Amino acid sequence: MLYIQTIFTYTKWDNFFKVIEKAKKACESSGIELSDHFADVGKMVDIGANTDKDVI
Repeated sequence: MLYIQTIFTYTKWDNFFKVIEKAKKACESSGIELSDHFADVGKMVDIGANTDKDVI
């Protein structure tokens, strides 16, 4: 997903995530099945000691 975020020039994950959430809401209001178009994804960040944390 980071690649798509970069293509659309969103420098912050939070801003890109908001756009994806709006797109999901638009699909839901149109009666479109979300699982047909969106995979549940998130962003992992390094929190030290070789450990990652799921941000979203």
